[in-house]
Amino acid sequence: MTAARSERGTGHCSGSDKKCMSRRPRTSPCRHGFTLVELLVVIAVIGLLAGLLIVAVGGARRAAQDTSDRSRLRGLAQAAQGYAADMKGRLPSPRTSTPSGWTSMKARPGDCPGGDGGLREELALASDPAAVKYRGWICSDSTQCAGAISGNGMETAAALEGGSLFSYLGSLEAYQSPMDATGRLRSYSINAWVGVLYADDAVDTPGKFRGGDYATACSLAFDTRTGSRILQPSATAMFVGDNDPMHATASSAGWNLNGMLFNPNPRQARKWFDLPAVWQVGQATVNMSFVDASTGAYRIQSDAVRNQETSQALRGADTSNGVDISEEDPSYADLLGLSRYALPGSLKTIAAED
Repeated sequence: MTAARSERGTGHCSGSDKKCMSRRPRTSPCRHGFTLVELLVVIAVIGLLAGLLIVAVGGARRAAQDTSDRSRLRGLAQAAQGYAADMKGRLPSPRTSTPSGWTSMKARPGDCPGGDGGLREELALASDPAAVKYRGWICSDSTQCAGAISGNGMETAAALEGGSLFSYLGSLEAYQSPMDATGRLRSYSINAWVGVLYADDAVDTPGKFRGGDYATACSLAFDTRTGSRILQPSATAMFVGDNDPMHATASSAGWNLNGMLFNPNPRQARKWFDLPAVWQVGQATVNMSFVDASTGAYRIQSDAVRNQETSQALRGADTSNGVDISEEDPSYADLLGLSRYALPGSLKTIAAED
């Protein structure tokens, strides 16, 4: 009896002791690893976190690029102000080469016979020795700046270094947007209506606007060669990202010829001349700096522009005279919106009619 108690006390039972056996603890089976469901849940959570991280990193990267882009636009506008301070108030010319037959910055012969467009310019040149030799803000003219355009048609460092603003900027990086992946050296252009008597880009601007608001080429003449003549410097675009489709090919990004030509009145001539650069598909805004060196952004309204459909259409078209669109075209809203920045207060823009 004593022996039996001793065995039970120590946790041992004999084979015949059924009561003892019923009290024997049952052990749970051992589990190793995850079930399939648990594994799938973990993978889903990791995928979700990775997706959120990618979105966050992409958003932070775009925000940093946007900040840098605005900083460079402001730097360019400040360089233009520095140039004007040294040149008796004259703003840099938006053109990138000397127009045919020009040795100085003149009105075109025959544009305003009997008018004062050419006379004003000649008098200004006579009193301003610094202006006697025409010099664009970019020197893409091989006769003035050797090697300005490479053999494959790309603008080179010589074109930027030979322009009127390089000494105020001091680096090639200042000309390139961090959002520009085309490989070109220069991402920005000056508003073609600023720093001239009238916009005369690669298109015949006076001819496009004869009749209506602009009865003759002479009535289009104005003088924005100095900042003091610009009525709304805080609302007039100075520098804008430019992705000129006129010189882009399947194998080359080309280069941005002359200024960024905004259409001053799309209700009179429904044409896209130049389209501000939309560097990324789905881009929501276009940054710009103004004549007073402040910066801002235009919010793109049309999916056709935001998703580069309009830009691609322009690339495939002959844009030497602009591209006609209808009022029903999705990009027409942006044509109207961007016209406000051409030269408000001096040109009869759509902003003055609203």
